[in-house]
Amino acid sequence: MSYSYDPDIILNKTLSDKIEKLPALPTSINKVLELLNKSDSKYEDIVAAIDPTLAARFLQASNAAFYGRHIDSIQYAVRVLGYSTMRGIVLSVSLLNVFEKKQITSLFNYEKFEQQAQLCAFNATTLAQLCKYEHPDKAYSVGLLHNIGKLLIAAELQEEYEKINDLTKAMGMSSSEAEKAVLGHSHSELGAAIMKHYELPSDIVQAVWYHEMDTLGNIPQDDEDLFELCLITREAVEITDRLKLPERSVITEIVQERENIANNIRDGIEQTSRHLLESPRKQVLPELLLQASSALISILRDRYKFRLRDVAG
Repeated sequence: MSYSYDPDIILNKTLSDKIEKLPALPTSINKVLELLNKSDSKYEDIVAAIDPTLAARFLQASNAAFYGRHIDSIQYAVRVLGYSTMRGIVLSVSLLNVFEKKQITSLFNYEKFEQQAQLCAFNATTLAQLCKYEHPDKAYSVGLLHNIGKLLIAAELQEEYEKINDLTKAMGMSSSEAEKAVLGHSHSELGAAIMKHYELPSDIVQAVWYHEMDTLGNIPQDDEDLFELCLITREAVEITDRLKLPERSVITEIVQERENIANNIRDGIEQTSRHLLESPRKQVLPELLLQASSALISILRDRYKFRLRDVAG
């Protein structure tokens, strides 16, 4: 893949109609988002608007995204995270649920999809912390939602999904190549369109678009923050794709132990390549990511018994 993000991408009518007809988020969530959009909203109104189910999902995501900071209540989150960060997390944890009750083709393994999303979110936030990226919540959102375009195809375009599945098996195409052959667009483009439809922040939308870029030159470098987000999340996706999924309980375990995992990797980098942690981040980010990625894969394999996919993977 070697094309630039187009904020005005034109999907064919079938695809655009499917996205336009996706259900609105529940009224309770929209009420929270409306409050978070207003800088003069009162803390107590936001706290009161968040129901227990959303609160549980939000706190789980917040603690997964923010290393070293235990967020144990909505009241605390409102004070320390800020409205914009909270809005992004609320949207991210709510968006996958748009598809949960839909009839999804039997060829699509939703449980596997969900596990991959959680693993990629873990990888993204761990790498973000190691690289001292200032917005780990954005890395979390991209990791969690990067394949949401695949979910749209499986839920809303089942015949096309079957054709895509056949092409990947019979012709050895990548999923994106098969998607473009059948639909004219890849799941990365569809995912970005879905997230734009639900008004997620532009940099998160773009990082989802770019998550399959195969060379650094394809990722925009004029915006330093976006460049870092794209590099970090692209690396997280690559790690996730290289690993076979373990039992669900193992993913829960590594999320709980992320602080120790990140500290172990940082200690190793300090011993062998301390200059990477002390140099200007943009200059050394690609090299730092490679070292952090290699160390993370080693820990997941040695300590948590992850296995690498074979070539046919």
